[in-house]
Amino acid sequence: MAADTDRNRGKCLEMDLTSTYSKHLVAGLHAAQVEGLLTDVTIKTSDQSFSCHKLVLIANSDYFKVMFTSNFQEKEASEISLPSINGTTFGLLHNFLYTGKLSIMFKDLQPFLLAADFLQMSKLTEYLSKAIVECAKDEDCITLYTTLKALETYQSLVDNLKFKICRDFDGLCKTQAFLNLSKDDVVGIITDERLVISCERILFDAVMLWYNQNMSARTHSLVDLLEHVRLPLISVEHLSDVVEPALRNVEIPSIKQRIKKVKSYHAAKGIMKYQIPLPEIQITPRKLNTKIMLAISVSSESDTRCTIFQLSILPSSFKDKLKLTKIRTLDCRRIDAMSFTSTSIFYLSSTELWQLNLTSRSISHFPLENFFLLSRARPVSSKLTSHHNLVYAFIKSADLQKNVLVFDPSHEHFEVCKPLPGFDFTWENLISCSCGVFIFVKMFPTKVIHCYQYHPKDDSWSTHDLQNTEELYMIGSWGRHVYFCAQQETLYSYDMMTKKLSQLAALPPVDFIGDRTFIQTVAVDGHIYQLSLDKNAVAYTLVVCELIMEGVPKPYWKLELREPVVPILQTDLYPFQCSDRFGVQLEAFVV
Repeated sequence: MAADTDRNRGKCLEMDLTSTYSKHLVAGLHAAQVEGLLTDVTIKTSDQSFSCHKLVLIANSDYFKVMFTSNFQEKEASEISLPSINGTTFGLLHNFLYTGKLSIMFKDLQPFLLAADFLQMSKLTEYLSKAIVECAKDEDCITLYTTLKALETYQSLVDNLKFKICRDFDGLCKTQAFLNLSKDDVVGIITDERLVISCERILFDAVMLWYNQNMSARTHSLVDLLEHVRLPLISVEHLSDVVEPALRNVEIPSIKQRIKKVKSYHAAKGIMKYQIPLPEIQITPRKLNTKIMLAISVSSESDTRCTIFQLSILPSSFKDKLKLTKIRTLDCRRIDAMSFTSTSIFYLSSTELWQLNLTSRSISHFPLENFFLLSRARPVSSKLTSHHNLVYAFIKSADLQKNVLVFDPSHEHFEVCKPLPGFDFTWENLISCSCGVFIFVKMFPTKVIHCYQYHPKDDSWSTHDLQNTEELYMIGSWGRHVYFCAQQETLYSYDMMTKKLSQLAALPPVDFIGDRTFIQTVAVDGHIYQLSLDKNAVAYTLVVCELIMEGVPKPYWKLELREPVVPILQTDLYPFQCSDRFGVQLEAFVV
């Protein structure tokens, strides 16, 4: 019995009562302040006075901490004057310090934040900035953005509010708060690279709604705003039926000339579109959202079955807003190459180019015999990419002849580009970025990568030489950068403008969860996503990792998510038996 008692005396009972204790402490402080117990300083604002405890002020404000703990004359003072802060503002601060609660009118938010910044209440401003972004709903984002944008020390908060406006633009552009914005504010939003719109018509309608709010005062501003609407991305039918009638009463010659030029662009076929003098940005499709198209295919001895999924990553919350949607299963004997645009999926199968419309889910096909079988030899490899709504196909035939085709879906028009230089290479890939269309080839036998850039205006090629020493594999592009990885271990970036290859960082290892793991890495929105398809005895599971790059040239990498997203049902994806000989392929494409 005594031995048991001794053992029990040596045990430790651990409890975490932080939350309960904190509430009790705050309640006690508030009661002491209301009753005037042990208050030792009075804060006088421009029009009111507040009794406080120095300890409470010191715990929350570096301004008061220095004042009451250093050799300033205010150290022993029983009264402190803050004439630059009014009673309403300090009253809100005072209530927060003693209750932890804050209820504030929009009109009082700016002076409140300025006062918190003046008093060096860093934790409060940090918590409040986060709460403002999380709580701001609908047009409140716009109101808060315009209210706070002048605060230089809160630019991170202002930028986060602007990001929410850009993300939810389709709905917010119809609100009164948006229609009341100044021209400069509207331009700042619609030119932000983070702008998310479902189609370019939404942006045109938003500009016209803003203009119609006060036509007499905003006529000259309309020209500036329409400069940022990418009219070439609007169909010629919509231009004739909606855009021109909406601008009929706007007597500004430059606008009418621009619409005429855009119509000429639509009428041109293939690479002739590049002969129309339009700014590059005007014919560049927007990144409508963070979307990754997944093509998961299985080959058997008799067939190939490929299922297309759309992985949508909504900016508001990566972990909670990850959505995987099945688009369609493609039944075909062979898929040679695949590419995606914002509206369609294109893939090569045998001697035909196929188009799957992502809206209607309808499929069209276009025979290629008359275009790429110039050498009367069957193609042995092919790659696809899209640029400015044109589809580029790289075809290499058995006799090593290499051709690049351009397909204009709007006119169902094909043409053959000038042939590539006749070097012998063992691997090739085709990609587009903001600078144009590029073919990356691995030279034989050196394995050094060269890049050929296509110039449609004069149908010519130029060369980029990557002075690399490792064997690289291209994973995607963003902006003017193309990303490579070496054996799934190290990430490299090639800048198309400066023609420099830079090592960025080491990629984290991928855990093999099941029998096999198929890994694909893609670049989108300045982020790197590492996807893997893991096989176990029951099904395949898609695993997504996000690697956030925060800074150039020394990026910081953080593993943001590492969990199963959606268990993919084997019966849905793979209706026939797979063997190790044929297996699964995972391809990821950025839209």
